[in-house]
Amino acid sequence: MNRVLLPFQGWRLHFFRGAVVAMLIVMVLRTWQLQFIQGASFRADADENRFQTLPLAAPRGKIYDRNGQPLALNDAAFLVTVTPALLPDDLDDVLQIYNRLSALVDVPATRAIADASGRVDEISIDEKVREGEGIAPFRAVVIASDVDENVAREILESRQSLPGVAVEVRSVRRYPSGEKTSQIIGYLGPISQEQALELIELGYDPAYDRVGYAGIEAYFETELKGINGSETTEIDVAGQPLRLVDRTAPEPGVSIQLTIDLELQEAAQRFLVEGINQLNARERRLVSQSGVVIAMNPKTGEILAMVSWPTYDNSRFARSIDAEYYFGLAENPLTPLVNHAIGSLYPPGSVWKM
Repeated sequence: MNRVLLPFQGWRLHFFRGAVVAMLIVMVLRTWQLQFIQGASFRADADENRFQTLPLAAPRGKIYDRNGQPLALNDAAFLVTVTPALLPDDLDDVLQIYNRLSALVDVPATRAIADASGRVDEISIDEKVREGEGIAPFRAVVIASDVDENVAREILESRQSLPGVAVEVRSVRRYPSGEKTSQIIGYLGPISQEQALELIELGYDPAYDRVGYAGIEAYFETELKGINGSETTEIDVAGQPLRLVDRTAPEPGVSIQLTIDLELQEAAQRFLVEGINQLNARERRLVSQSGVVIAMNPKTGEILAMVSWPTYDNSRFARSIDAEYYFGLAENPLTPLVNHAIGSLYPPGSVWKM
């Protein structure tokens, strides 16, 4: 009598068992790969979404002359922010808040108002908030930077009627002596794309930090900068902070005292300008528009005054770069951005000895 094989007997059964075992082995190996080989990478990706780390700027070191007169200080700058998730649900109430802010910080409330007022190149408050809402609703959106202190106070006093609106304080530079010492002190500016990668490795954040571009600010950048701190918080999917995970306090930068005497510096610049004017008047023609004065203590080598004329006013770069003013200086054939006392070549000659 011939035996009839059922569908899952004989070689068919062995093949099916082998296929099941093979699939189980593949699943176990894949699970092992995901858990142990790629697990650290997946955890890092998850933590990147779950944790938010923001820098805490270190106070920049100050600069003084030999007598303690301030040449570079830190001032408070006020930023007005709006947190989209904290705004009222009623659109009319939101528009009222935007209009109130617009009157205080001079930023158009909506796109329609911006176009109607001829400010087509400006981004309205509504557009800024909508963009921020699409990224992280609980993350504050900067509406206006460096607003007047009185405006900041008025907003803080009206917080009950301005839900979602806040004022943040950040540090900016102030140069009390302005153009008298600008060639010596220099100025700060935003981190360029060319510098970004190198400075990120040194702990800088291109979105927040500014660096020295000339003079003492640039030469002693590392000492003046200090070390930024950080604050790490756990956030939900909307960006709302849940708890503080870690906080590292910033380390302030080192303050520097120069050998420059501010009173002597002012006198040297005044006499240099008067001398140039007198020379041109005596010759009845334009003989010179530039000059240099260096006063040094011959016993110690200390530089007491260093004047390069023409110069520029670094206080106009303290809070932000005045683009029109900067390009005007850059295109000036007398190169006022250059400290000619140390940055130009001159033939050797006699020195006035006193």
